[in-house]
Parts: sequence; structure tokens; C-alpha cells
Amino acid sequence: MYLKLSHLCWVIYLVTLSDAMTLGDQIKEAFAEFVLDTESFLQLDEHGKVVNCGPSNMSLTWTPKTINSKGTLTIDGYAQFPAEFQTGTILMDVKYKIFHRTMKFQVTCSMMQTYGIPVQCPVKQGQTVKGQFTIKDLSALSSIHGSIEVKILLYNNSGTQLFCGIVIADVN
Repeated sequence: MYLKLSHLCWVIYLVTLSDAMTLGDQIKEAFAEFVLDTESFLQLDEHGKVVNCGPSNMSLTWTPKTINSKGTLTIDGYAQFPAEFQTGTILMDVKYKIFHRTMKFQVTCSMMQTYGIPVQCPVKQGQTVKGQFTIKDLSALSSIHGSIEVKILLYNNSGTQLFCGIVIADVN
């Protein structure tokens, strides 16, 4: 790992501080700052993040950031439902190279549980669903090699939008 110029400047700055800190303390503090910056940078690099485009208070990430159709995908986070959900519709808008298709699926709360989504049915208005689940079979992505964008919308049977998330991911 290379030392970034900003970290080197930080070390020089600390060394020039008053005698209140010993040189050893200054170096320890600079190193701690470098480690914290590096850890946060690496963490961002290891996870993909779903962009919230709807009414739900949510934060979802996935690992690994680059999806391998022969591997698994772990999704972690939370989503707060702005309305009740027992049954509804998922719309998926998929863009891959020149391909663009919108798909519509009927979904129930219990179907979400079957796929490992940690939800208690029925979902009440204001309820937060949080946790982690792993998709073990990604073979449907085997013909995709490159960047894909998927917009996922969830509506309840009353037509209220519960969730909107945009995933932009690299698949190999």
C-alpha cells in the first residue's frame, strides 16, 4: 500500500506541532489516521450500494462488489416500509449494454421469506426490515459480462410504492 501525499503532509504537520506531543506520539497519531482512512476506503471498495430512489428509508449494500455468476451474493441492510405489505408487485427495469427490458412480478410477503429476506408477515406501516441474506444461485447472470443497471420498485396491492432501489453492478 502506498502512502498518499495527504498522509505524508499530515505526518509533517504533526512533527512541526509544539512540544506538547513527543515525536513518537505524533507518528502514532498520524499512523492511526492513515489506518482509519485506508479502512474506510477499502470498505467502500468492497461493497456495492443500492441507491434509494423512493419513499422508503433504507440502506442496502451487497458483497462482493463485483458479482460473479458462479459465486454467491450477500445483501445487508435495512428498509422501512411506508405502508403495509402482504401482497403486491415488483417492477424490475433492467439495462445491460443495448438491452433494456421491464419485467413485472406478483409477490407476496411469504415469497420474500422463502428467498431468505428477513421479513415478518404481514409488514406493518413504519416497520423496518433489517438483516442479511445470501443469494446462492446466480446462474441466471451467467450470460452477463460487464456493467448492469437494475431499478427495482415494490408496490403493495393498494398501489403505494414501498421501495425503489437502483443497483449498478459489474458482473463477470
